[in-house]
Formats: sequence, structure tokens, C-alpha cells
Amino acid sequence: MKKNFNNFPFAPKKWPFFYGWAILLFSSIGVLMSMPGQTMGVSAFTEHLIKSLGISRSELALAYMFGTLTSSFILPYAGKIYDKAGARVMAFAASVGMGLTLIILSFSDRFAAGLSSFSVLIMMFFGFLMLRFWGQGVLTLSCRNMLVKWFEHKRGLVTGLSGPFVSLGFSATPIALNYLITKQGWQNTWLILGIVSILILSLLVLVFFRDNPEDCGLLPDGVHADDATVKKESTAIRQYTASEAKRTFPFWIIGLSLALSGFCFTAVPFHIVSIFKLAGMSKTVAFSIFFYSSCISIGVNLIFGYISDKINIKYLLYIMLTGLIISTLSLAFLAPGFTFVTMFIGMGLSTGLFGILTNVPFPRFYGRTHIGAINGFIMSMMVFSSAIGPWFFSKILDFSGSYRYAALTCTVCAILLLICSFKVKKPQ
Repeated sequence: MKKNFNNFPFAPKKWPFFYGWAILLFSSIGVLMSMPGQTMGVSAFTEHLIKSLGISRSELALAYMFGTLTSSFILPYAGKIYDKAGARVMAFAASVGMGLTLIILSFSDRFAAGLSSFSVLIMMFFGFLMLRFWGQGVLTLSCRNMLVKWFEHKRGLVTGLSGPFVSLGFSATPIALNYLITKQGWQNTWLILGIVSILILSLLVLVFFRDNPEDCGLLPDGVHADDATVKKESTAIRQYTASEAKRTFPFWIIGLSLALSGFCFTAVPFHIVSIFKLAGMSKTVAFSIFFYSSCISIGVNLIFGYISDKINIKYLLYIMLTGLIISTLSLAFLAPGFTFVTMFIGMGLSTGLFGILTNVPFPRFYGRTHIGAINGFIMSMMVFSSAIGPWFFSKILDFSGSYRYAALTCTVCAILLLICSFKVKKPQ
């Protein structure tokens, strides 16, 4: 199925430069446009949904959690379908699915009128399920898998180049969405995003997405790839199935580290206004932390993306987990001044390496043949943990009146994973 129409509306082989560089651009755009399905995109609507739907913060977090959890159980199957259908088909389905979901959600306050709280929660459960599945799940999975298939020895480099673009977009989105909501209202903002996803994103996917270079008569890294330049560190010889990959130690340590990062950095944006209010800081300051951390993240992406093709991947894992420890420990004692600064530095380190560790290790360790199923399971782990994060933080707030103990729990888990990461070795 995925080999059909690879030369329509144009043949990538006839481009004046290696088409993988175009794939880098459009896969980055695709990940960026998944923002409405990401927690950072949903966070701008949280306070408005609580007020408009007449439900509590904990109830909304509960609907979000179960919607995301259910999404995580479906994603491994989507990964297997990806290996058969390819990036173009899956990303097109995701862009249309996410767009339709956003349009329906834009009318959620009207649907909720006259309904009981339980019925509203069921409604939002299905809304979040579809939003997270198509946006955070299938669209992101398709774009990232497509990119790693087009590059092998330069995989870290292109991930480093993509990272700053995505980080800047992600950090600016909450501010942009907050502005658009102020001008247009949260309902119209979701409506606009849905229309853009269906009419613009789906068209970009159909025209420019291609699953892998071999189907287009090309090779990873370019048609003039020189065998003499092959780096042993970035090459996979054996092609692992998903079942075989799951039986290796690195799969679980890297996967759990990414899941913990997703747990923390889903909960924080979801409750960002509340977190900073308790620390005595305004909404503007709260949203600004995304900008400051993205500045750190950009530098981390560029530097470590380039060198990741040349070094053992576990060193990057050490740094990501250290950044996670710094950020969560700072969150536990957040106040204007020192801990605010250390929090965005830790976030920048961790989120900067998150993208590299999502893209680089698994095709390097396990090959590209079954990367859809392998990354589908890893994505499922990340989505599962991101589902629990906002709910866990809200329950800790209900019980203790603070987010401190939730943050300290994350710190302890990160320390344990850091200790385990010293045993990570390439299974090839």
C-alpha cells in the first residue's frame, strides 16, 4: 500500500537535492502541527473548559487521563499498521481525524448544556481520546518514523536540526493560543485549528510525505552515500521485531526514561497556571518558562543532535535524566528567583534531549524494518504516562494543597533510572 503513488505528484528522485532534506522540513511541520493534540496545546484551554463545562479541575484531569490512557492502548496497533501503510496514509488519516475532533470539541460547551457532570465527563473522555490518539499519537509517530527512515548516519544531525524548530513552535504555541483565545474565544480557536488541520495539513501530507527512500529509488542519507563513511555506532545490522526488542534491557530503560519525562512535562503544562499561582507568580510568568526552557533546548538539540551520531547514546540519557532531576527538584521548591531559573534550565536540558532519544536510539539499536511497531509501543508508554501525570499532580494537590510531593516523586524515579542507565549497552 505504501509504495503506491510515490512519484505522484512528483518523483522525489528528480529533485535537485536529496529529498530527505525536504522530509526533514515537512516532518518537523507535521510534529509542530500536532500541537492541538499535545498537552501544551490543551493547557491553554484548561481553565476555560473548567469554567464553561461546570466541572472541577480534578474531573477534567480524570477525563483527560482516561482518554489518553485509552489512546495509549490503541497506539501499538497503529504502529503495526504504519509498517504496512506508511507515513503518507497514516499522517493523512491523523490530520483529518484531529481536525474533525477539534471541530467537534469547539461545540463541547453547547453539547454540555443541560447534561449531568457524569455525562460531561464521558463526552470529554471521548473528545480527549480522539484528540490525543490522532494528534499526540498517530501524527507524531508518523512524522518521526518517516524522518528516521530517510537518514541513518546523519540521523542525530537531522534530529538536532528539527528539534529547535519544533521547540520554538511548542514554546510559542501556548502564548499564541492564549492570545487567540483572548481575541476569538476558546470555541472559535479550536474551530480554526480544526479547519487548518483538515484543509492545510492534510494537503501538505498528500503532496510531500514519502515513507522511505528505497520506495523512491533512493538510499538513506542521499544517493551518493559512500560506504567508506559508514559509522559503526549509527548502523543497525540485525533487524529486530518489536517482540525481540522488548526482551532487551536498553528498550525498557530508555522507554521508561522517556515515559517519565512525558509524565512530568505533561503534568506541568496542564497545571502550569495553578503551579505558578501557588508559587506567587502570574500567568504571564508561567507561560514564559516555556520560552526560556526552549532557548536551552535549542542549543542542546543542535549540539547533542550532531554528536549523537558519533557517541554512545547512553551519555545523552545521563544528561536527560540529570536535567529531569534538576527541573522536578526545582518545581518542588518553586519560588521567584533561583528555583525558577534552575527549573527552566533543567526543563531545557531534558526536553532538548527528549526528541533525540525518541528518534535516534531505536532505529540504531533495532533497525528500520519494524520501527513502526517498536516506536508505536514506546509511544504508547509515553502516552500512558502522560495520561497519568496531570491526574496524579491534581490528586496530590487535593490531598496536600501543594504540588511538592508529586514533583519529589518524579525526582526519585529519575534518580533510580539514572542509576540503571549506566548498564545500557547497544544490543547489536
